[in-house]
Amino acid sequence: MLSPLVKTLYVNLVYTKCMAFLRAHSALAYLYATNFLFALHSYIVAYVGSSFLAQFLPDNLIGLTYVAGAAVGLLSFAVFPHLLRHMSLRLAFLLVVVLEVLVFMGLTMEQSTLVSLLLFIAYLVLYPLGFYCLDVLLERLTKVEHITGTLRGIMLTTMNAGLIVSPLLAGSLLVADVYNSVFLAGALILVPVAALIVFGLPHTSAADTPRSRVPLLTSLSCVSKSRNVRRILSLHLLLHTFFAFMVIYMPLYLHEHIGFSWPDIGLMLAVALLPYVLIEFPAGRIADRYIGEKEMLILGFIIAAGAVTAMALTESTALVVWGGLLFMTRVGAALIESMSETYFFKKVSAEDTHTISFFRMIQPVSYLVGPALGTAALFLADFQALFLTLAGLLALGVVLGNQLIDTR
Repeated sequence: MLSPLVKTLYVNLVYTKCMAFLRAHSALAYLYATNFLFALHSYIVAYVGSSFLAQFLPDNLIGLTYVAGAAVGLLSFAVFPHLLRHMSLRLAFLLVVVLEVLVFMGLTMEQSTLVSLLLFIAYLVLYPLGFYCLDVLLERLTKVEHITGTLRGIMLTTMNAGLIVSPLLAGSLLVADVYNSVFLAGALILVPVAALIVFGLPHTSAADTPRSRVPLLTSLSCVSKSRNVRRILSLHLLLHTFFAFMVIYMPLYLHEHIGFSWPDIGLMLAVALLPYVLIEFPAGRIADRYIGEKEMLILGFIIAAGAVTAMALTESTALVVWGGLLFMTRVGAALIESMSETYFFKKVSAEDTHTISFFRMIQPVSYLVGPALGTAALFLADFQALFLTLAGLLALGVVLGNQLIDTR
């Protein structure tokens, strides 16, 4: 028989551990729900954005709008970690959400060309900052580094679930190429996001918000000295350049040049994006437990490069052919995304906000590189040349990936 004192100590210990476990997992559940909704909001516009801009600009100038958004986005990423020294992470995230609502409501109204372009650029600047906040929050909740791949896999899966739903929703809302309803839906989705930020996400203050212990320039110096970090950043840049090409030019090509309707495009994209949900979580688990990230990363680049090359060479206008090619590109991209995110976040902690910020700067950098290359390709040649350029970049990823030192 245990003494009352031992029983009391045992019960208190078990109770404390159980409650801590429940609180931790509750926080993760709220974070994943927020991630899904914020992704749904962000991507509902992503795949129709270039066609929206086509109302104001010719095809070969659309990319320059994304270049402008990326340039301003880079400045915002340089400033944002400093902002976190003066306000909590939750408050900063809420500020981003409120500004996004105002931008989307502005886009629902009939505006001049200049105002519409400026509002769209503001959207391009703001939504990556929201994902940055989610990144840092997840790092705070990741207590054990050996499960980074699992937690990141779930994070990517919930984000990509929003990515899958968004083209179906956008396709069903678009009637006669009128985009107001899409922007309104994007604004309304942010209402529950704001509620989750206020009532569900972990409470932080400016004092305990994770921040880098070293200045940004020192962080960049450390990155430049680490070959593996430098290589994984290069691979992540190639991946996001692929994303930039797909988001900007693929829907434009399918709708304006091949002639697919928006409901057809929405269906194709939703099916094509399924690998993000089906592959990334198990890939993260495999990387944690068995083989590391390198092999699956290289395989992803091989698959994606092959599918994009087929896009450049095919003359088919059949929905099933283009749906299959889009699906295979995302099989490759899902492997690359899961492995590059896992590899990087095994090397950083929640306090490395400047390093995480630098990692997230890859997205706006890719929107400088991708649209610039796409604009040049369309000025000099055509969409086939654009696809071959992208295939060459993905093939480069095979070479760089082979130079990585695996984590296992």
